[in-house]
Amino acid sequence: MSDISSVLILHASDNIAVARRALRSGEDFAFGASAVTVTEPIPLFHKVAAQPIPKGSPIRKFGQPIGSAACDIAPGQWVHTHNVSLDRDRAGYQFSTELLQFPVPPARTFQGFRRRNGSAGTRNYIAVISTVNCSATTSRYVAQELARTDLSRYPNIDGVIPIVHKSGCAFAWNSDDHLLLNRTLAGFARHPNI
Repeated sequence: MSDISSVLILHASDNIAVARRALRSGEDFAFGASAVTVTEPIPLFHKVAAQPIPKGSPIRKFGQPIGSAACDIAPGQWVHTHNVSLDRDRAGYQFSTELLQFPVPPARTFQGFRRRNGSAGTRNYIAVISTVNCSATTSRYVAQELARTDLSRYPNIDGVIPIVHKSGCAFAWNSDDHLLLNRTLAGFARHPNI
């Protein structure tokens, strides 16, 4: 056999295969334990008989009859409109006979809370971020004063917090420590709840 992947067998009960590429006369493909020799050119994505299909017998694709043989069809022959009868009145067509059950994905959630009115929310805080330890006291003072103001005019604000640390003043500009601190503080500033 020259190429076992040149065709697709879509269902175990199919008697045709689908060409994954244009097939030349004389090429072989595997069908079960046997080899089938292509007897005429088969265009890309067209059907080729994988076993003998006597006249009047169903042609099966995806395990379902798609028509019947208008004449005897030998293995390796092109299966197309010239040798397929559609049999529109024939009984026995079935749809969706092998439905697969897929697990239901878990419900999507986020870390929020249920508001009194039933809607979902997250905490939204104003953060006063100290860039260096020298401004930590000032950041705490500003946050404390803002928290004392009437925030009820801003129902989307849950509070004010200072974000302080004990570094920064002695860091060399663009040093590894300086860049790490900047990335950390930027992470706080970009947090969706700030």
